[in-house]
Amino acid sequence: MRKSLILAMILLVSIISPFGQIGSTTAQVNPDVSISCDSENVSTFDQFVWWRPIENVTLNCTLSNPTLYYQVVSIQVRGAAGDNANDTVSVEPADTETFSFEIEPPYSPDLEPVEIDIDARVEEANGAPCPTCTTQTNTTILTPVWGGEYIQVEYNHSNHHGDFVLELLPNDAPIHVQNFLDHASVGNYNGSIFHRVIDDFVIQGGDFENGDGTGGYSYDWHGYCRGIPSLIPGPMGQMMCERSNWTMPDESDNGLTHVQYALGMAKTANPDTAGSQFYIVDNNSSPHHLDGIHTVFGHVIHGFEEIDYISGVMTTAQDRPVDNVTITGMEIVDWPIQLWPEEQEADTDGDGVPDSEDAFPNDENETADSDGDGVGDNGDAFPNDANETHDDDGDGTGNNSDAFPQDGNETHDDDGDGVGNNSDAFPQDANETMDSDGDGVGDNADADPDDPNIRFPADIEINVTDNSIYVLAFAILILAAVMVFVRRRPPSTTTTPFVTEGDSIWNDV
Repeated sequence: MRKSLILAMILLVSIISPFGQIGSTTAQVNPDVSISCDSENVSTFDQFVWWRPIENVTLNCTLSNPTLYYQVVSIQVRGAAGDNANDTVSVEPADTETFSFEIEPPYSPDLEPVEIDIDARVEEANGAPCPTCTTQTNTTILTPVWGGEYIQVEYNHSNHHGDFVLELLPNDAPIHVQNFLDHASVGNYNGSIFHRVIDDFVIQGGDFENGDGTGGYSYDWHGYCRGIPSLIPGPMGQMMCERSNWTMPDESDNGLTHVQYALGMAKTANPDTAGSQFYIVDNNSSPHHLDGIHTVFGHVIHGFEEIDYISGVMTTAQDRPVDNVTITGMEIVDWPIQLWPEEQEADTDGDGVPDSEDAFPNDENETADSDGDGVGDNGDAFPNDANETHDDDGDGTGNNSDAFPQDGNETHDDDGDGVGNNSDAFPQDANETMDSDGDGVGDNADADPDDPNIRFPADIEINVTDNSIYVLAFAILILAAVMVFVRRRPPSTTTTPFVTEGDSIWNDV
Protein backbone atom coordinates (compact mmCIF):
# COMPACT_ATOMS: atom_id res chain seq x y z
CA MET A 1 0.00 0.00 0.00
CA ARG A 2 2.78 2.40 0.97
CA LYS A 3 4.73 1.60 -2.20
CA SER A 4 1.64 2.27 -4.34
CA LEU A 5 1.16 5.64 -2.69
CA ILE A 6 4.77 6.66 -3.36
CA LEU A 7 4.48 5.61 -6.99
CA ALA A 8 1.28 7.63 -7.43
CA MET A 9 2.92 10.71 -5.98
CA ILE A 10 5.87 10.43 -8.35
CA LEU A 11 3.51 10.09 -11.31
CA LEU A 12 1.53 13.15 -10.26
CA VAL A 13 4.65 15.25 -9.89
CA SER A 14 5.81 14.24 -13.33
CA ILE A 15 2.46 15.25 -14.83
CA ILE A 16 2.36 18.71 -13.32
CA SER A 17 6.10 19.42 -13.66
CA PRO A 18 6.92 22.20 -16.22
CA PHE A 19 9.49 19.94 -17.91
CA GLY A 20 7.55 16.69 -17.60
CA GLN A 21 7.23 14.58 -20.67
CA ILE A 22 3.80 13.31 -19.77
CA GLY A 23 0.73 15.48 -19.58
CA SER A 24 -1.13 18.03 -21.61
CA THR A 25 0.62 19.21 -24.75
CA THR A 26 -0.49 22.75 -24.00
CA ALA A 27 1.44 22.62 -20.75
CA GLN A 28 4.62 21.30 -22.32
CA VAL A 29 7.46 23.72 -22.95
CA ASN A 30 8.03 24.08 -26.71
CA PRO A 31 11.80 24.15 -27.23
CA ASP A 32 11.34 25.46 -30.78
CA VAL A 33 10.62 29.09 -30.03
CA SER A 34 9.43 30.89 -33.14
CA ILE A 35 11.43 33.86 -34.50
CA SER A 36 10.81 35.93 -37.60
CA CYS A 37 12.44 39.13 -38.87
CA ASP A 38 11.06 41.58 -41.38
CA SER A 39 12.80 42.52 -44.59
CA GLU A 40 11.92 46.21 -44.65
CA ASN A 41 15.09 48.20 -45.38
CA VAL A 42 17.02 44.98 -44.99
CA SER A 43 16.90 42.98 -48.18
CA THR A 44 18.98 45.69 -49.82
CA PHE A 45 21.20 48.45 -48.53
CA ASP A 46 22.77 51.35 -50.35
CA GLN A 47 26.47 50.78 -50.79
CA PHE A 48 26.90 54.35 -52.05
CA VAL A 49 27.68 56.80 -49.26
CA TRP A 50 30.19 59.15 -50.87
CA TRP A 51 31.60 61.25 -48.05
CA ARG A 52 29.20 59.88 -45.41
CA PRO A 53 29.78 56.67 -43.45
CA ILE A 54 27.67 53.68 -44.36
CA GLU A 55 24.45 53.84 -42.36
CA ASN A 56 23.45 50.88 -40.20
CA VAL A 57 20.43 48.79 -41.14
CA THR A 58 17.67 48.33 -38.55
CA LEU A 59 16.36 44.78 -38.26
CA ASN A 60 12.92 44.21 -36.66
CA CYS A 61 12.19 40.74 -35.28
CA THR A 62 9.30 38.98 -33.51
CA LEU A 63 9.51 36.17 -30.93
CA SER A 64 6.50 33.93 -30.43
CA ASN A 65 6.07 31.88 -27.23
CA PRO A 66 3.54 29.06 -27.82
CA THR A 67 3.87 27.72 -24.28
CA LEU A 68 2.15 28.57 -21.02
CA TYR A 69 5.45 29.52 -19.42
CA TYR A 70 7.36 32.72 -19.03
CA GLN A 71 10.47 32.37 -21.23
CA VAL A 72 13.82 34.13 -21.36
CA VAL A 73 15.31 33.88 -24.87
CA SER A 74 18.93 34.71 -25.78
CA ILE A 75 19.57 36.44 -29.11
CA GLN A 76 22.78 36.20 -31.07
CA VAL A 77 23.55 37.80 -34.44
CA ARG A 78 25.95 36.08 -36.79
CA GLY A 79 27.32 37.50 -40.03
CA ALA A 80 27.47 41.15 -39.05
CA ALA A 81 28.08 43.35 -36.08
CA GLY A 82 24.95 44.02 -34.07
CA ASP A 83 24.30 46.41 -31.22
CA ASN A 84 22.63 43.86 -29.01
CA ALA A 85 24.28 40.65 -30.07
CA ASN A 86 24.15 38.04 -27.29
CA ASP A 87 21.28 39.99 -25.67
CA THR A 88 18.11 38.48 -24.18
CA VAL A 89 14.37 38.97 -24.75
CA SER A 90 11.62 37.98 -22.27
CA VAL A 91 8.33 36.62 -23.61
CA GLU A 92 5.11 36.15 -21.67
CA PRO A 93 3.21 32.83 -21.95
CA ALA A 94 1.34 32.42 -25.25
CA ASP A 95 2.48 35.89 -26.28
CA THR A 96 4.77 37.60 -28.76
CA GLU A 97 7.51 40.12 -28.24
CA THR A 98 9.09 42.39 -30.80
CA PHE A 99 12.62 43.73 -30.67
CA SER A 100 15.01 45.44 -33.03
CA PHE A 101 18.69 46.01 -33.39
CA GLU A 102 21.05 47.57 -35.88
CA ILE A 103 23.30 45.73 -38.29
CA GLU A 104 26.43 47.30 -39.62
CA PRO A 105 26.59 46.21 -43.27
CA PRO A 106 30.02 45.09 -44.40
CA TYR A 107 31.65 46.61 -47.47
CA SER A 108 30.87 44.45 -50.44
CA PRO A 109 32.41 45.88 -53.64
CA ASP A 110 31.87 42.62 -55.45
CA LEU A 111 28.12 42.92 -54.83
CA GLU A 112 27.95 39.54 -53.13
CA PRO A 113 24.93 39.14 -50.81
CA VAL A 114 25.59 39.01 -47.08
CA GLU A 115 23.89 36.32 -44.98
CA ILE A 116 22.79 37.42 -41.51
CA ASP A 117 21.71 34.73 -39.01
CA ILE A 118 19.73 35.61 -35.89
CA ASP A 119 19.78 32.78 -33.34
CA ALA A 120 17.05 32.51 -30.65
CA ARG A 121 17.42 30.04 -27.79
CA VAL A 122 15.19 29.47 -24.75
CA GLU A 123 17.42 29.74 -21.71
CA GLU A 124 14.78 29.73 -18.95
CA ALA A 125 11.11 28.75 -18.53
CA ASN A 126 9.43 30.00 -15.36
CA GLY A 127 12.90 30.66 -13.97
CA ALA A 128 14.13 27.13 -14.53
CA PRO A 129 17.01 26.39 -16.94
CA CYS A 130 16.20 24.60 -20.18
CA PRO A 131 19.28 22.57 -21.08
CA THR A 132 17.45 20.55 -23.73
CA CYS A 133 16.04 23.47 -25.70
CA THR A 134 17.30 23.86 -29.22
CA THR A 135 18.31 27.00 -31.09
CA GLN A 136 16.03 28.45 -33.75
CA THR A 137 17.56 30.57 -36.51
CA ASN A 138 16.17 33.23 -38.81
CA THR A 139 18.27 33.94 -41.88
CA THR A 140 18.15 37.33 -43.59
CA ILE A 141 19.98 38.06 -46.85
CA LEU A 142 21.40 41.56 -47.18
CA THR A 143 22.09 42.53 -50.78
CA PRO A 144 24.17 45.64 -51.42
CA VAL A 145 22.83 47.79 -54.21
CA TRP A 146 24.24 50.60 -56.24
CA GLY A 147 21.79 53.23 -57.26
CA GLY A 148 23.92 55.09 -59.76
CA GLU A 149 25.23 54.90 -63.29
CA TYR A 150 28.93 54.28 -63.87
CA ILE A 151 31.25 55.50 -66.59
CA GLN A 152 34.91 54.65 -67.08
CA VAL A 153 36.86 57.55 -68.59
CA GLU A 154 40.17 56.94 -70.38
CA TYR A 155 42.60 59.72 -71.27
CA ASN A 156 46.09 60.43 -72.64
CA HIS A 157 48.62 63.09 -71.71
CA SER A 158 51.98 63.02 -73.43
CA ASN A 159 53.23 59.48 -72.67
CA HIS A 160 50.87 58.98 -69.74
CA HIS A 161 47.72 56.85 -70.07
CA GLY A 162 45.15 56.70 -67.30
CA ASP A 163 41.53 56.03 -66.46
CA PHE A 164 39.04 56.76 -63.70
CA VAL A 165 35.46 55.77 -62.88
CA LEU A 166 32.58 58.19 -62.29
CA GLU A 167 29.36 57.39 -60.44
CA LEU A 168 26.39 59.43 -61.71
CA LEU A 169 23.41 59.99 -59.40
CA PRO A 170 20.13 59.96 -61.36
CA ASN A 171 18.00 60.20 -58.22
CA ASP A 172 19.57 63.55 -57.38
CA ALA A 173 20.06 65.10 -60.82
CA PRO A 174 18.16 63.05 -63.44
CA ILE A 175 18.41 65.61 -66.28
CA HIS A 176 22.15 66.15 -65.89
CA VAL A 177 22.89 62.44 -65.53
CA GLN A 178 20.92 61.51 -68.64
CA ASN A 179 22.55 64.34 -70.58
CA PHE A 180 26.04 63.09 -69.64
CA LEU A 181 25.14 59.48 -70.45
CA ASP A 182 23.75 60.44 -73.85
CA HIS A 183 26.82 62.43 -74.86
CA ALA A 184 29.08 59.62 -73.68
CA SER A 185 27.05 56.93 -75.45
CA VAL A 186 27.30 58.53 -78.90
CA GLY A 187 31.01 59.35 -78.45
CA ASN A 188 30.71 63.13 -78.33
CA TYR A 189 33.30 63.34 -75.56
CA ASN A 190 35.82 61.15 -77.38
CA GLY A 191 38.71 63.28 -78.58
CA SER A 192 37.75 66.27 -76.45
CA ILE A 193 40.22 67.77 -74.01
CA PHE A 194 40.39 69.12 -70.49
CA HIS A 195 40.75 72.71 -71.64
CA ARG A 196 40.89 74.24 -68.16
CA VAL A 197 43.03 72.87 -65.34
CA ILE A 198 43.49 74.80 -62.11
CA ASP A 199 45.43 72.96 -59.45
CA ASP A 200 43.75 72.94 -56.03
CA PHE A 201 40.44 73.78 -57.71
CA VAL A 202 38.96 71.87 -60.68
CA ILE A 203 39.72 70.19 -63.98
CA GLN A 204 37.19 71.11 -66.70
CA GLY A 205 36.35 69.51 -70.04
CA GLY A 206 33.47 68.42 -72.25
CA ASP A 207 33.62 71.15 -74.93
CA PHE A 208 33.52 68.78 -77.88
CA GLU A 209 32.61 71.64 -80.28
CA ASN A 210 35.39 74.19 -79.86
CA GLY A 211 37.71 72.70 -77.26
CA ASP A 212 38.20 76.02 -75.48
CA GLY A 213 35.19 76.30 -73.20
CA THR A 214 32.99 78.24 -75.63
CA GLY A 215 31.02 75.31 -77.03
CA GLY A 216 28.99 72.29 -76.05
CA TYR A 217 25.22 71.94 -75.87
CA SER A 218 22.55 69.95 -74.09
CA TYR A 219 21.93 66.61 -75.76
CA ASP A 220 18.14 66.97 -75.59
CA TRP A 221 15.82 69.94 -75.88
CA HIS A 222 14.56 71.04 -72.46
CA GLY A 223 12.86 74.28 -73.48
CA TYR A 224 15.86 76.53 -72.82
CA CYS A 225 17.75 78.43 -75.48
CA ARG A 226 20.96 79.79 -73.93
CA GLY A 227 19.21 79.69 -70.57
CA ILE A 228 16.15 81.59 -71.75
CA PRO A 229 12.86 79.68 -71.60
CA SER A 230 11.33 79.31 -75.02
CA LEU A 231 8.21 81.39 -75.52
CA ILE A 232 6.94 78.82 -77.97
CA PRO A 233 6.38 75.39 -76.43
CA GLY A 234 6.89 72.06 -78.06
CA PRO A 235 8.66 71.15 -81.29
CA MET A 236 8.13 74.59 -82.79
CA GLY A 237 10.13 76.24 -80.03
CA GLN A 238 12.82 73.60 -80.48
CA MET A 239 13.07 74.32 -84.19
CA MET A 240 13.50 78.04 -83.53
CA CYS A 241 16.60 77.45 -81.37
CA GLU A 242 19.76 76.11 -82.91
CA ARG A 243 20.95 72.93 -81.22
CA SER A 244 24.28 74.53 -80.34
CA ASN A 245 22.25 76.84 -78.04
CA TRP A 246 20.31 74.12 -76.20
CA THR A 247 20.80 74.23 -72.44
CA MET A 248 19.43 72.48 -69.36
CA PRO A 249 17.53 73.68 -66.31
CA ASP A 250 19.53 73.78 -63.08
CA GLU A 251 19.27 70.96 -60.54
CA SER A 252 21.65 72.60 -58.10
CA ASP A 253 19.27 72.44 -55.12
CA ASN A 254 19.58 68.66 -54.80
CA GLY A 255 21.63 68.78 -51.61
CA LEU A 256 24.86 67.50 -53.19
CA THR A 257 27.82 69.74 -52.44
CA HIS A 258 31.25 70.44 -53.89
CA VAL A 259 33.40 68.06 -51.88
CA GLN A 260 36.63 66.46 -53.06
CA TYR A 261 36.28 64.59 -56.38
CA ALA A 262 32.71 65.83 -56.93
CA LEU A 263 31.44 65.89 -60.53
CA GLY A 264 29.59 69.05 -61.52
CA MET A 265 28.19 70.73 -64.64
CA ALA A 266 29.75 73.91 -65.94
CA LYS A 267 27.64 76.84 -67.12
CA THR A 268 27.72 80.61 -67.48
CA ALA A 269 26.96 83.02 -64.70
CA ASN A 270 23.32 82.86 -65.77
CA PRO A 271 20.95 80.14 -64.56
CA ASP A 272 19.87 77.19 -66.69
CA THR A 273 22.80 77.50 -69.11
CA ALA A 274 24.51 74.11 -68.67
CA GLY A 275 25.26 72.20 -71.88
CA SER A 276 27.91 69.48 -72.16
CA GLN A 277 30.84 70.88 -70.22
CA PHE A 278 31.65 69.29 -66.87
CA TYR A 279 34.28 69.64 -64.16
CA ILE A 280 35.77 67.52 -61.39
CA VAL A 281 36.88 68.95 -58.06
CA ASP A 282 40.44 67.92 -57.20
CA ASN A 283 41.72 66.49 -53.93
CA ASN A 284 42.82 69.74 -52.34
CA SER A 285 39.66 71.71 -52.93
CA SER A 286 36.14 72.02 -51.53
CA PRO A 287 34.67 75.02 -53.41
CA HIS A 288 31.42 75.26 -51.49
CA HIS A 289 30.82 78.75 -52.85
CA LEU A 290 29.56 76.89 -55.93
CA ASP A 291 26.96 74.95 -53.91
CA GLY A 292 23.43 75.71 -55.00
CA ILE A 293 24.67 77.41 -58.16
CA HIS A 294 26.26 74.64 -60.20
CA THR A 295 24.68 71.21 -60.27
CA VAL A 296 26.63 68.36 -58.69
CA PHE A 297 25.47 65.12 -60.29
CA GLY A 298 28.13 62.52 -59.43
CA HIS A 299 31.64 61.88 -58.15
CA VAL A 300 34.78 59.87 -58.75
CA ILE A 301 34.80 56.40 -57.15
CA HIS A 302 37.98 54.98 -58.65
CA GLY A 303 41.18 56.42 -60.09
CA PHE A 304 41.58 59.31 -57.68
CA GLU A 305 45.31 59.39 -58.42
CA GLU A 306 44.49 60.11 -62.08
CA ILE A 307 42.50 63.20 -61.14
CA ASP A 308 45.47 64.26 -59.01
CA TYR A 309 47.76 63.70 -62.00
CA ILE A 310 45.67 65.85 -64.34
CA SER A 311 45.45 68.59 -61.69
CA GLY A 312 49.23 68.78 -61.62
CA VAL A 313 50.00 69.03 -65.35
CA MET A 314 51.85 72.09 -66.64
CA THR A 315 49.50 74.82 -67.89
CA THR A 316 49.66 78.15 -69.69
CA ALA A 317 48.71 81.51 -68.22
CA GLN A 318 45.18 80.80 -69.49
CA ASP A 319 44.99 77.57 -67.39
CA ARG A 320 45.19 75.38 -70.49
CA PRO A 321 47.51 72.35 -70.33
CA VAL A 322 50.68 72.84 -72.36
CA ASP A 323 50.26 69.29 -73.65
CA ASN A 324 46.66 68.30 -74.29
CA VAL A 325 44.93 66.03 -71.80
CA THR A 326 42.68 64.16 -74.24
CA ILE A 327 39.69 61.97 -73.43
CA THR A 328 40.16 58.90 -75.59
CA GLY A 329 37.00 57.06 -74.59
CA MET A 330 34.05 56.78 -72.21
CA GLU A 331 32.41 53.45 -71.46
CA ILE A 332 29.29 52.82 -69.40
CA VAL A 333 30.14 50.00 -66.96
CA ASP A 334 28.19 47.94 -64.46
CA TRP A 335 31.00 47.04 -62.02
CA PRO A 336 31.29 49.89 -59.52
CA ILE A 337 34.33 49.79 -57.29
CA GLN A 338 34.08 50.59 -53.62
CA LEU A 339 36.86 53.10 -53.06
CA TRP A 340 36.52 56.22 -50.98
CA PRO A 341 38.96 59.12 -51.02
CA GLU A 342 40.05 58.50 -47.43
CA GLU A 343 40.32 54.76 -47.82
CA GLN A 344 41.67 54.40 -51.33
CA GLU A 345 44.50 51.98 -51.90
CA ALA A 346 47.12 54.07 -53.61
CA ASP A 347 48.85 52.73 -56.72
CA THR A 348 51.56 55.30 -57.30
CA ASP A 349 53.14 53.67 -60.34
CA GLY A 350 49.81 52.68 -61.93
CA ASP A 351 50.75 49.03 -62.45
CA GLY A 352 47.49 47.71 -61.01
CA VAL A 353 49.07 46.59 -57.73
CA PRO A 354 48.29 48.71 -54.65
CA ASP A 355 51.26 50.34 -52.94
CA SER A 356 50.60 48.24 -49.83
CA GLU A 357 51.24 45.08 -51.87
CA ASP A 358 53.83 46.49 -54.28
CA ALA A 359 57.50 45.95 -53.37
CA PHE A 360 58.31 48.73 -55.86
CA PRO A 361 55.45 51.25 -55.61
CA ASN A 362 57.28 53.73 -57.84
CA ASP A 363 58.29 51.29 -60.58
CA GLU A 364 55.54 50.21 -62.93
CA ASN A 365 57.74 47.37 -64.24
CA GLU A 366 58.20 45.69 -60.86
CA THR A 367 55.85 44.50 -58.13
CA ALA A 368 57.57 41.64 -56.28
CA ASP A 369 61.00 40.88 -54.82
CA SER A 370 60.83 37.21 -53.88
CA ASP A 371 64.40 36.95 -52.55
CA GLY A 372 64.45 40.35 -50.86
CA ASP A 373 67.64 41.50 -52.54
CA GLY A 374 66.24 44.85 -53.60
CA VAL A 375 65.95 43.88 -57.27
CA GLY A 376 62.47 43.15 -58.64
CA ASP A 377 61.65 39.69 -59.91
CA ASN A 378 61.20 40.93 -63.47
CA GLY A 379 64.72 42.39 -63.57
CA ASP A 380 66.33 39.71 -61.40
CA ALA A 381 68.01 36.85 -63.28
CA PHE A 382 67.82 34.90 -60.01
CA PRO A 383 64.54 35.99 -58.32
CA ASN A 384 64.85 33.33 -55.63
CA ASP A 385 68.55 33.84 -54.83
CA ALA A 386 69.32 36.83 -52.64
CA ASN A 387 73.03 36.57 -53.54
CA GLU A 388 72.56 36.92 -57.28
CA THR A 389 70.76 39.34 -59.58
CA HIS A 390 72.62 39.30 -62.94
CA ASP A 391 74.03 36.76 -65.37
CA ASP A 392 75.76 38.86 -67.99
CA ASP A 393 77.17 35.94 -69.98
CA GLY A 394 74.00 33.86 -69.78
CA ASP A 395 75.72 30.71 -68.56
CA GLY A 396 73.29 30.14 -65.69
CA THR A 397 75.78 31.24 -63.01
CA GLY A 398 75.27 34.62 -61.37
CA ASN A 399 77.87 37.30 -61.75
CA ASN A 400 78.73 37.19 -58.05
CA SER A 401 79.55 33.48 -58.22
CA ASP A 402 81.00 33.51 -61.73
CA ALA A 403 84.80 33.84 -61.92
CA PHE A 404 84.29 34.88 -65.54
CA PRO A 405 80.99 36.86 -65.61
CA GLN A 406 81.58 38.00 -69.22
CA ASP A 407 82.54 34.56 -70.57
CA GLY A 408 79.70 32.16 -71.22
CA ASN A 409 82.15 29.24 -71.45
CA GLU A 410 83.73 29.67 -68.03
CA THR A 411 82.45 29.94 -64.48
CA HIS A 412 85.23 28.63 -62.17
CA ASP A 413 89.01 29.00 -61.71
CA ASP A 414 89.89 26.52 -58.98
CA ASP A 415 93.64 27.18 -59.02
CA GLY A 416 93.28 30.94 -59.35
CA ASP A 417 95.64 31.26 -62.29
CA GLY A 418 93.26 33.40 -64.32
CA VAL A 419 92.34 30.60 -66.72
CA GLY A 420 88.92 29.00 -66.37
CA ASN A 421 88.61 25.35 -65.50
CA ASN A 422 87.11 24.51 -68.88
CA SER A 423 90.13 25.97 -70.72
CA ASP A 424 92.78 25.00 -68.15
CA ALA A 425 94.59 21.70 -68.89
CA PHE A 426 95.63 21.73 -65.23
CA PRO A 427 92.66 23.31 -63.31
CA GLN A 428 94.19 22.37 -59.95
CA ASP A 429 97.76 23.61 -60.73
CA ALA A 430 98.29 27.36 -60.61
CA ASN A 431 101.64 26.96 -62.42
CA GLU A 432 100.28 25.26 -65.49
CA THR A 433 97.48 25.97 -67.92
CA MET A 434 98.48 24.29 -71.21
CA ASP A 435 99.80 20.94 -72.46
CA SER A 436 100.55 21.62 -76.11
CA ASP A 437 101.95 18.17 -76.91
CA GLY A 438 99.42 16.30 -74.77
CA ASP A 439 102.10 14.39 -72.86
CA GLY A 440 100.54 15.12 -69.46
CA VAL A 441 103.25 17.65 -68.52
CA GLY A 442 102.39 21.35 -68.54
CA ASP A 443 104.16 23.54 -71.04
CA ASN A 444 105.93 25.45 -68.26
CA ALA A 445 107.55 22.31 -66.90
CA ASP A 446 107.91 20.49 -70.23
CA ALA A 447 111.47 20.40 -71.61
CA ASP A 448 109.98 20.37 -75.11
CA PRO A 449 106.28 21.41 -75.02
CA ASP A 450 105.90 20.51 -78.69
CA ASP A 451 107.35 16.98 -78.48
CA PRO A 452 105.32 14.42 -76.56
CA ASN A 453 108.48 12.22 -76.30
CA ILE A 454 110.44 14.85 -74.43
CA ARG A 455 109.06 15.83 -71.09
CA PHE A 456 112.11 16.24 -68.83
CA PRO A 457 115.81 17.26 -69.45
CA ALA A 458 116.95 13.65 -69.07
CA ASP A 459 114.75 12.76 -71.96
CA ILE A 460 116.76 15.10 -74.15
CA GLU A 461 120.06 13.06 -73.68
CA ILE A 462 118.25 9.87 -74.30
CA ASN A 463 116.65 11.19 -77.33
CA VAL A 464 119.84 12.67 -78.74
CA THR A 465 121.50 9.22 -78.75
CA ASP A 466 118.33 7.60 -79.75
CA ASN A 467 118.71 9.03 -83.24
CA SER A 468 122.50 8.59 -83.67
CA ILE A 469 123.19 5.47 -81.67
CA TYR A 470 122.73 3.30 -84.65
CA VAL A 471 125.12 5.35 -86.74
CA LEU A 472 127.69 5.36 -83.96
CA ALA A 473 127.34 1.67 -83.41
CA PHE A 474 127.66 1.04 -87.12
CA ALA A 475 130.82 3.18 -87.24
CA ILE A 476 132.31 1.32 -84.31
CA LEU A 477 131.61 -1.99 -86.03
CA ILE A 478 133.26 -0.83 -89.20
CA LEU A 479 136.30 0.41 -87.26
CA ALA A 480 136.56 -2.86 -85.42
CA ALA A 481 136.35 -4.79 -88.63
CA VAL A 482 139.13 -2.72 -90.16
CA MET A 483 141.36 -3.33 -87.16
CA VAL A 484 140.80 -7.03 -87.28
CA PHE A 485 141.57 -7.08 -91.00
CA VAL A 486 144.78 -5.16 -90.54
CA ARG A 487 146.02 -7.43 -87.79
CA ARG A 488 145.38 -10.59 -89.77
CA ARG A 489 147.03 -9.36 -93.01
CA PRO A 490 149.94 -11.77 -94.31
CA PRO A 491 153.59 -10.47 -94.51
CA SER A 492 154.80 -8.79 -97.69
CA THR A 493 156.16 -11.13 -100.54
CA THR A 494 158.85 -8.66 -101.67
CA THR A 495 162.40 -9.90 -100.36
CA THR A 496 166.04 -9.15 -100.98
CA PRO A 497 168.10 -11.43 -103.38
CA PHE A 498 169.56 -14.63 -101.96
CA VAL A 499 172.95 -13.94 -100.51
CA THR A 500 175.22 -16.52 -99.16
CA GLU A 501 177.41 -15.99 -96.34
CA GLY A 502 180.43 -14.17 -97.35
CA ASP A 503 178.98 -13.15 -100.58
CA SER A 504 178.36 -9.63 -101.36
CA ILE A 505 175.92 -8.28 -103.68
CA TRP A 506 178.68 -6.11 -104.86
CA ASN A 507 181.02 -8.90 -105.84
CA ASP A 508 180.16 -8.55 -109.42
CA VAL A 509 181.12 -5.00 -109.41
